[in-house]
Amino acid sequence: ENQKTNARNLQNLGAIINLGWYKNIDEYEFRKVLQKIIQSKEKRFLLSKKSSEVCDGEGVSRVIKSMIYAD
Repeated sequence: ENQKTNARNLQNLGAIINLGWYKNIDEYEFRKVLQKIIQSKEKRFLLSKKSSEVCDGEGVSRVIKSMIYAD
């Protein structure tokens, strides 16, 4: 529930494909979306590119550094 806004924003940025709440995901819809990703090299490239733009993988390091060097 607390991640709805984040998921919506990441989808708007093109970084993820938001299928909604996990309990409400329809198997047919999931398979359809997955097939599109599998079949489209361009879609995979764009998802990878956009997700890399919003997440650099250095978040944990930044948190640790801020804790170590905090006054």
